[in-house]
Amino acid sequence: NNMLRPPCLSRPIGFSPKTNIQHTRSHTFATSSDRSIRSQRWRSFTSEQMKKCWSCTEKVAGELFCKNCEKVLPADDLNYFTLLSVPQQFLLQDKELENSYKQLQRKMHPDQFGSKSEIEQKISAANSSRINTAYKTLRDLNTRAKYLLHLDGIEVDTEKTITDTELLMEMMEKQERLEEDVSVDELKDMLRENNEQLSTSFASVSAAFSKHDNNAALREMNRIQYLDRLRK
Repeated sequence: NNMLRPPCLSRPIGFSPKTNIQHTRSHTFATSSDRSIRSQRWRSFTSEQMKKCWSCTEKVAGELFCKNCEKVLPADDLNYFTLLSVPQQFLLQDKELENSYKQLQRKMHPDQFGSKSEIEQKISAANSSRINTAYKTLRDLNTRAKYLLHLDGIEVDTEKTITDTELLMEMMEKQERLEEDVSVDELKDMLRENNEQLSTSFASVSAAFSKHDNNAALREMNRIQYLDRLRK
């Protein structure tokens, strides 16, 4: 039911439940120099992860442009957080994430490489697509949490059968309520209740990530998947 679409999942806004959780600041192109951003990317890589520029063979790591020959470099080995120069954590500053995305996309847009070599055009097009995917993933709390778990080798299965008896009973009860003839006011009450439960669940996910407890984060994400499914 479209009336049960919680605003926290239907548009790219930040996580602001009524809790004491504070947002953390992130480094972006809009607030940092290219040099500081380059340093941040270098710190994310070990010596074993360094590769060579395809053009001049200079060693590079986490770079989008070679510091020696200034050729564009493939970004396929950069995770989405590193690519957008934001901390690899659940809570992010949404405006800074957006600014970083826009600044980076302007630099990497294929139109900027129209007079470059064929290989540079192909790399920029692939990078631009990856930047778009990274931003779409990180701007949404649900997909951001899934991606953090994915980086640790844990996948959230949206089709997985509920094994938690308490959660199963709760979801069945909610589904039965949705299938009944309810008034507009009742639907609004259900929307408000669903939003409150989603905010509480995302607060629990945030707490789990801050404690590096992926198992707790996964359990809460499974709950979120079903709350999200009910709104549809």
